[in-house]
Amino acid sequence: MWVLPKPTDDAKTVFLDCISIIQDKALKKRLEHSAHDVADAAVRYEAKVASNKLYTLPRNKSTKANKDIRVLGLVTISEMKAVYTNCFALRGTKGRVLYDKILAQPKNSKCPYCFHRQVSTIDHYLSKAYYPLLCVAPVNLIPCCKDCNFTLGSKYPKQAEDELLHPYFDNVENELWLKAKVERTTPVSVSFYVSCPNHWDGLLKDRVKHHFDCLALNSLYSAEAANELTNLNYLLSNLLSTVGRSAVMDILKEMRNSRRSAHVNSWQTAMYTALAKDVWFCEGGFVV
Repeated sequence: MWVLPKPTDDAKTVFLDCISIIQDKALKKRLEHSAHDVADAAVRYEAKVASNKLYTLPRNKSTKANKDIRVLGLVTISEMKAVYTNCFALRGTKGRVLYDKILAQPKNSKCPYCFHRQVSTIDHYLSKAYYPLLCVAPVNLIPCCKDCNFTLGSKYPKQAEDELLHPYFDNVENELWLKAKVERTTPVSVSFYVSCPNHWDGLLKDRVKHHFDCLALNSLYSAEAANELTNLNYLLSNLLSTVGRSAVMDILKEMRNSRRSAHVNSWQTAMYTALAKDVWFCEGGFVV
């Protein structure tokens, strides 16, 4: 996961800016009276996320049967969700300015959840279907790729171990936890797995593993590695035939060092680390 700077925008201010464009006076008034509840929900959210207890926040559930259930007696779940859809994400609205600002945060437009695909949408870390008061709270809005957004859907944490790594509050970038293994298949393949530092506490280890499994990152990275191995075949074959195994190992180590200097836990770093250490691979295991 890639860490991102936490948004500094105030949840209540954002909410009021969003609903300022609503023409229905009665609805607008009810929403305005809900602004303090939105602010309180954001404060509780930050307190809980700091202690890995987001799963304890009370949930609502938006369904066809209960879409008109009121949140704290003022507005319905569907009305709160519409604030995001019609007043925040919709192009040309005041909220869209912040939407685009959040979308532009990740370095090189890479999704902070999968660290690979391009950012194209915003995910509600806690789903707006279950937590409508957080529908436009900036700390709950994560820029991500469409695939991760679709995979997460309306999932919510039922226990601390279920809490996905949070780009605004969790930083696991600087210590190695993503590793790879060379699989002696035909053609050769690479698989990926989580191996956390021993000094990490058990909960953090569980959450990293959950993040990796929930987003099916082994499948994603293995597919990318297969493509990379195909591109490497010509170069490595020439080195092996003209110079020998040591030259293959050396260039793989250089590639590892280059990738690691950019990101310790990228799939490329993990892959090249595994390839450079595997004698079978360096002696020609890559030859198709």
